[in-house]
Amino acid sequence: MRREYSGEEIAQVYGTSRQYISTVLKRALTKAFINYKENNPYKTDFEAAAHLMEDLQIDINKKNLKCFPPKIRKSIEKSAIIYMIENNISLVS
Repeated sequence: MRREYSGEEIAQVYGTSRQYISTVLKRALTKAFINYKENNPYKTDFEAAAHLMEDLQIDINKKNLKCFPPKIRKSIEKSAIIYMIENNISLVS
């Protein structure tokens, strides 16, 4: 089982701040997300984020969506709601 590292732990290894690590991560994910969307325009924002996070071995959940900047995160969340409605997926079991 792989261990997830906190921004603080990563920052200590590289001798920088947690905020810097967070900024770099957001920028990198934004570039990767935009690139994926440009190459796969038929994919929804949710599908693009899910594919990207799967490739990076990151669990797709609300906490990890915070790795994206707010504007993209909101777009992904709206897209996820539409995806769930269209595919008759319920959060209530």
